[in-house]
Amino acid sequence: MAQDKYDLSKTLKLSSKNITKLDYLVKEKHFKSDSEALRYCIDFVYALSKNNMLIEAGAKLLEDIE
Repeated sequence: MAQDKYDLSKTLKLSSKNITKLDYLVKEKHFKSDSEALRYCIDFVYALSKNNMLIEAGAKLLEDIE
């Protein structure tokens, strides 16, 4: 079964704060595009979730915030 391709410009609405964060990731990690950075983020969160590590990772991040 073929998967539908998504047109992010029509299906995903980002706030200006999200766009700023995405731009930071693109520049900081030298992604070729915002789409590549977004795919990386989705894959990363998915991997954490599949390995039951999402809650632990989020808790650790919150603990480290000063």
